[in-house]
Amino acid sequence: MLKKTIILFILCFAGLQSYGQINVTLDLPKPCYNTSIDKFTTNEKAVSLVVTPNPSKGKISLKLSSTSPLESFSVFIYDTNSKVIYSDLFYCPDISFIKQVNLSNQADGIYIVSIFNNTYRISRKIIIKK
Repeated sequence: MLKKTIILFILCFAGLQSYGQINVTLDLPKPCYNTSIDKFTTNEKAVSLVVTPNPSKGKISLKLSSTSPLESFSVFIYDTNSKVIYSDLFYCPDISFIKQVNLSNQADGIYIVSIFNNTYRISRKIIIKK
């Protein structure tokens, strides 16, 4: 069994004073590895999302691909305040999907593209810089 110790620091953000730390030890059944956010894998399929160009002047292309048909899925784009600036529902019987989205009317900044259904959820950070 793998033992992993995590140290949590407790801070008061108003004055940035440290109030101590807590040591937490977890017993993990097998080694944990960092996984790439480029691909999300479930038992049934591997799904990948590529957003180009990034950074963008406002027009982006969402390229979604999978090892099995994508079926129904939702696309949401959020600003940094978690406000939905774009949403749509799609059905794709194929293993790949491309959608052009125009965000030219949005301010420069960081946005999150999130695509999900009941089997997978995958997100990407995009930057709009005109």
